Amino acid sequence: MMIRRRLVLRPVKSSAILAIAVLSGFTAGWWAHPTGSSAAPAASAYSAFVGKWIHHGGILTVDGSGHGFYTGRIYTTCDANHSTACDMLLGHYIYDGDFVSFYLSHHTGAAATGNVSNSALSWRVGAAATLTLKGNDLVQLVAPGLDLTFCGPQAPSGRCGA
Repeated sequence: MMIRRRLVLRPVKSSAILAIAVLSGFTAGWWAHPTGSSAAPAASAYSAFVGKWIHHGGILTVDGSGHGFYTGRIYTTCDANHSTACDMLLGHYIYDGDFVSFYLSHHTGAAATGNVSNSALSWRVGAAATLTLKGNDLVQLVAPGLDLTFCGPQAPSGRCGA
């Protein structure tokens, strides 16, 4: 007599699917940004913006091609009513619920502008994104729903959060 095994599919909560997606993103490398200074070789038109920038609740990274990625807290916790654009709490960890990916295309003086290519909030996609150097190793990101100042490694102590 042959015994056949049956595949049993069980319902999965949307928060579990979101957790898998978020965690797979972390291991896939979009979170693994290089550390170091906020300056890059002069070969890039965006060299003054290149590097890792921080503020309380978020991180901005910019590469030499002008691609920028911001991830940060959105301060809405994922639950039965919020399954996207929310911060996920797993154990003692908080996984950011907001992100903006953008490409810079114009650089003039202390400012560089481009467009949002992806975001946790779909209404941002295609809109303008602007980075502006503010002195003291600070940079400002302005995009729909965002107006944030980030610190580079030489920024004044205590300027960018707790």
